[in-house]
Amino acid sequence: MPLQTATPRSRSISPQSRSDRSLSTRSTSRPINAPRMCHQDFLPPPPHPFAPDAIPAWQNALNVVDTRPARLVDASFRDSTDGKTVFPLPKLFLNVGAHRQARYFTTWAGIRDACVYRVLDINSQPQPLKMQDWRDLLWGSQNENASRLSAIFSKSFSVGHVDYLALIKQPPVSLTDITTIRRMVWELYELNFRWQLQLLDQRIRRHDIDPHHHDERLHSALKTPGLFSFDFTQSSLGLASPVGSETLFAALVSFRDLVQEWQGVRPPQLQYTGDNYTEAEIRHLEDALARYYCQTFYNNFGTCPSIPYRL
Repeated sequence: MPLQTATPRSRSISPQSRSDRSLSTRSTSRPINAPRMCHQDFLPPPPHPFAPDAIPAWQNALNVVDTRPARLVDASFRDSTDGKTVFPLPKLFLNVGAHRQARYFTTWAGIRDACVYRVLDINSQPQPLKMQDWRDLLWGSQNENASRLSAIFSKSFSVGHVDYLALIKQPPVSLTDITTIRRMVWELYELNFRWQLQLLDQRIRRHDIDPHHHDERLHSALKTPGLFSFDFTQSSLGLASPVGSETLFAALVSFRDLVQEWQGVRPPQLQYTGDNYTEAEIRHLEDALARYYCQTFYNNFGTCPSIPYRL
């Protein structure tokens, strides 16, 4: 549908709606009693030549997540894997010295396909790793943790024909090709975002919905045929589409429809079911979706989420 520029209807979003509990922004500072699990691993990195471009609505949403312990759901609704990841965090690659950075990128390039396979394999439940595990794996540390990591990745490395011991002995790659490195970092953000979105969706989707139709909504919001079927050529599609574009509007509506099938109370901006929006209302919709997603993820997992970026 063409984007409208007419005067907003009575449904237009009022400033008061931002006082909704799930979108509270009374303070943008992080409380001193925030849970230690929310240790800023997913927060946007400082300006870095390898970092992809932030999407303002999502970055702003991440910066105002309410991390008070009272926001967390009942502990029985969480498990020991919360706060761990099945893909390494981009922060690991950006906040280290040049030599270690080159080693990390070299190792990741060699194990990337095997790590994706580990997540896609329907016969396995990939064990999420903590930050130190990923450091050891990417660096090739031969310590007491090495044998445990070898066992975790044994099958995926075998299927992917990864000779890990030979890989970690290879000379590190040159980091002069900034374009290629930025694509790798963008993909790491996207992999983590999509995996976490799937985790949250599985945890809080309602039980009275059609799961097949719901999964179609998920893929439609991401504008790819599958959660992990994408590459850097799609880095400006879906939720990362340019502001004011038809593709962004379509992705936002699909994402709105997806979260409407989640348990819990949604803010007023996400309760509308039509597609008659003005340009101003589309901007409000993007802000509301980003804030609702980031806060809801924290409430359920006790850590800040990875968010989408664009190249």
